Amino acid sequence: MNVATSPSDDDGTESLDSVLVEFTDVHIDFTPRPIRDAVLQHLPSWLREAAEKHRHAAPKARDSAALAQCLLDQARVLVAAQRYTEAVPKLTEAEGLYKELGIHSAVADCYHVAAELHRGLGEIDVALDYLRKEEEIRRRFAA
Repeated sequence: MNVATSPSDDDGTESLDSVLVEFTDVHIDFTPRPIRDAVLQHLPSWLREAAEKHRHAAPKARDSAALAQCLLDQARVLVAAQRYTEAVPKLTEAEGLYKELGIHSAVADCYHVAAELHRGLGEIDVALDYLRKEEEIRRRFAA
């Protein structure tokens, strides 16, 4: 680590914030590498588009269950961050994928996140409807 201080070190009026610090690590390899397809398919759409512009391969076969789980996780984070409008399309797509795959417990999870989303928007009646749907699915398929 190299430390360089300002020329007025001796006058004592300088705050410690004026110290410039440079960190170097010769062991880190910054060589650009192509993004693996397994990673690329789980990136947000804007990042996938940027990767495609730079001639990285687009995802070929997509694992719908993994994609749906990724979308649901992203929706959960966005709801927790109160970014509801960004969470809606991810949640909708995840719900559709889970319904196609027939994974009912995950559809119930989508309804739970949707309830949190609508509660955050102040739409309590809609949130309660989603919680009822979640409960109905969990009861029907519990065994």
